[in-house]
Amino acid sequence: MQLLGDPKLLHTYREKNKIADFIAKEGAKKRIFEHTRILQVPPMFANEAVWVDKLGTTYPREISTHNSNLITTRPNQKGLKLYDPSYLNTEP
Repeated sequence: MQLLGDPKLLHTYREKNKIADFIAKEGAKKRIFEHTRILQVPPMFANEAVWVDKLGTTYPREISTHNSNLITTRPNQKGLKLYDPSYLNTEP
């Protein structure tokens, strides 16, 4: 992080950052964990995901009814306090 100038870290849900999600999934398939790689440009296989992000395309997170019911019906209401639906894109 120091090599990158100590940038401020912010969390972006994967629905709004398709390229990071895509590269993370591809990286998990490979044995590259012994060293860190900083990419100067996105890999060729990720070009479409780059354009999707540049256009600002978002994808709603799909949550099953079963899981939603578990969050709202459990006696421990911490789940409701921690749940922040503001990241969901509800516009068509």
